[in-house]
Amino acid sequence: MKIILDRSPYYCLIEDKNTEQIIQIAQEILAEQRFEFIRGTEDFQHSRLLHHDCQKLISLSNLRFLSDKCSRPYASIFSTKAGYYYRAHKDGQTIRYAMNYIIDAGDGVCETHWYSDEVATHYEINSLGGTSRELEQFDSHNHTAVESAVFQNNSVMLINTDIYHDFDNRNNTQARHVLTLRYGLPSDFYFEHALLKLKKHACL
Repeated sequence: MKIILDRSPYYCLIEDKNTEQIIQIAQEILAEQRFEFIRGTEDFQHSRLLHHDCQKLISLSNLRFLSDKCSRPYASIFSTKAGYYYRAHKDGQTIRYAMNYIIDAGDGVCETHWYSDEVATHYEINSLGGTSRELEQFDSHNHTAVESAVFQNNSVMLINTDIYHDFDNRNNTQARHVLTLRYGLPSDFYFEHALLKLKKHACL
């Protein structure tokens, strides 16, 4: 494993020998629609993977190095239609970080932006039944992002999901698919803790 770009506290790009295998497995799961459940809309779907697929992917990913500190692993595939924008949010109620793999970037123009917590003072927060922290009626044109990134096919990154972020697929003519791997516990294990532990296993 090698850390190739550190943009803390927002994200960190990682190079890993198992990336090709992980993405191939994710592509097969997506093609077979091998999911525990699917939530969302026609434009954006959150598809939760079966437990045995999750366990296999975690064992191949760099998140395996966190297993002595973290528990309750789970995996999902996020599918975003072309031309769709997803508002600023924080993942879950206590999800602090995720390891994301770009399965298919489409045209490769989808932008992810992070914002300061100040943006939340302008909007109502919708928890979506306890599964997220969404800023209702968020208008990105009224705010300046503190960090932005465009991730291409086969990119792997540790993402800080505890900072408000959106993703903009409006300039993409194709769908975008992202595999995300996470641990649900403990809630006080943050992005910086995960990155510090991963760095111990990295060739910097």
